[in-house]
Amino acid sequence: MVVTDADPWQALRDELGRWTAPPGLWLRDDDAVGPTPALSALFELGAVHRIPMCAAVIPAALKPGFAAWMTAFSVDVSVVPHGFAHANYAPADAKKAEFGDHRDAATMAAELRLGLEQVMAAFGSAGRAVFVPPWNRIGPGAAAALGAAGYRALSTKAPPGHTPVTGITV
Repeated sequence: MVVTDADPWQALRDELGRWTAPPGLWLRDDDAVGPTPALSALFELGAVHRIPMCAAVIPAALKPGFAAWMTAFSVDVSVVPHGFAHANYAPADAKKAEFGDHRDAATMAAELRLGLEQVMAAFGSAGRAVFVPPWNRIGPGAAAALGAAGYRALSTKAPPGHTPVTGITV
């Protein structure tokens, strides 16, 4: 794919023109806790163009009425937990992580379970048992607790096999 200065999108249009069917696409918004103009614009675009959306929400910070507000949009939205409080517990000399192995395993397991319960209770059938760790980081201890906490999948940038996970889809 060659990008030109004249039209940086032309290469993408050319590539998509060679496809026999449109590509599967979904858009995800991270760090959602309540209604915002940006999220409203994203949902409106999704509704107009029939693009599925995923809202990765911070369970401990959800604003009252957020779930009801989302129903006003005619868009296919899945809602998933994005950590629990999106808090950094990593030591000062380490990369940010809420669910790294520097924390107590029982505390993390409880937060994983509670976060999923809060999302499912607030968003009902739109809730999905997919964990999105803040900063795309999850330690082996927290990863091992996902299945028991009720999760079915993990969404992260880590390369396959980076964090051992059993009982769910990575």
